[in-house]
Amino acid sequence: MKNQNKIIFVINNYEFYLTHRFNLLKHLAQENDIHLITNTNGFKIDSKNIHHLDIGRKSMNIFKNLKASLELNSLVKRIDPTHIFFISFKPIALGVIPSLFSKAKKYLIFSGLGYSFINNSFKARIARIAINIALRIFSILDSKFIFQNPDDKKLINKSGFIQEKNIEIIYGNGIDQNDFKMRKDNNFRDKLKFIFVGRLLKDKGINELCAAIQSVGNKAEFTIISPDDKENIASIKGNAFENLKNMDSVQLINKVSHEEIKNIYSKSDVFILPSYREGLPRSALEAMCAGLPLILSDVPGCRECLINGVNGFLIESKSSESIEKAINKFIEKPEIIKKMGEESVNLIRKKFSDQKIFNNYEGIL
Repeated sequence: MKNQNKIIFVINNYEFYLTHRFNLLKHLAQENDIHLITNTNGFKIDSKNIHHLDIGRKSMNIFKNLKASLELNSLVKRIDPTHIFFISFKPIALGVIPSLFSKAKKYLIFSGLGYSFINNSFKARIARIAINIALRIFSILDSKFIFQNPDDKKLINKSGFIQEKNIEIIYGNGIDQNDFKMRKDNNFRDKLKFIFVGRLLKDKGINELCAAIQSVGNKAEFTIISPDDKENIASIKGNAFENLKNMDSVQLINKVSHEEIKNIYSKSDVFILPSYREGLPRSALEAMCAGLPLILSDVPGCRECLINGVNGFLIESKSSESIEKAINKFIEKPEIIKKMGEESVNLIRKKFSDQKIFNNYEGIL
C-alpha cells in the first residue's frame, strides 16, 4: 500500500468549510489523510482530524494575529503534513511562520480578493501591504498559487514575482448539479421571483440592488437571503438595513439552512448578484444548478459564470440603473427564463462539475 499524503486545509471558519469545501475534502479523504484547521466555535465537533484555531477573520490586532500564527505553527508541527492548503488571505497571513519551519508543500487558494483589494481605506491599504509581503515570502518558498479566475491572477501577479509554473487556475471547489432541485416553470404566478444570496455588504452591491428594487416597485418579488456578518467592516447597518427590511416587495431571510436555500432556489426565477468583485460566487453556481438564469456584474469572478445573453445578463458594476434594466428584461420577456436556465445547467456541467474540479486538485498534489 502506498504512503498516504497527509494534507492540512486551513480555513477561516467551519461554516465556510461546510458550505464550500466539504465535498472536496471528503473526496480527497478517500486516498489521503485530511486534516482541517478552522474556527469551530458554535459547532460540536467529534473528529480527531478537525482542529480548532481562533483565526479572527477580520482582526488586525498584531498581538492576536501573532498568537494565532504561533498556535497554527504548533498544530502544523504536531500533524507533520506533506501538503498544506491555506484558503483565503487571513489563513495565508497566519501561515507564514508555520511555512518557514515546515517542509510540506504549500498551496495558497484565493477564494476572492475581497475588501482589502476593492477598498482604499487606511485599514485596507495596511492589509494589502501585509498580504503582499506574505505572498512574496510564499513565492520564495516555491509555493503553489491557486486562483479561481484569471483576473485575480493578473492583479496579484502584476509585478511578475510568481513563476508561471507555480500558478494554477481552478474554477471553484466543484459542485454536483444533482444535489439541487430544478426550477419549475412558474407560468401560474403573476410576478417573477428574483433571489439574492450573500452577505449584506456594500461590495456585494446591496445598496445598488436596494435602489433598483425600489425603482422596479411591485412589478416583481425579491428574496434576499443573508447570514449575519456583523464582524465584516463592509456590512450595511442602520438606516440602510431598516430600509431593506421595510420594502414591501422584499422577503429578507437571515437564518436558514443550506438545504432550505436549495429549496428556495427551485421556487425562484432569476438569481441576482451585483457584486463589485468575486473569486467565484458559490451562490451563483448553486442557482445555476437549479436552472436559474443570472444577473451578475461584469467583474472578475462573476463573468466566469455567465455568457452574456445566453444564461443571463451581465450588468455594469455599481449601477442601480443597470440592475433595474436587466430585471425589466425578464419581467417583459419571461419566456426567456426557461432556455437561459437550461444554459446555466449546461455551463455547470462543462466547467464547474465536482468531478472536473476534484481531478484538478488531485493533479497538483
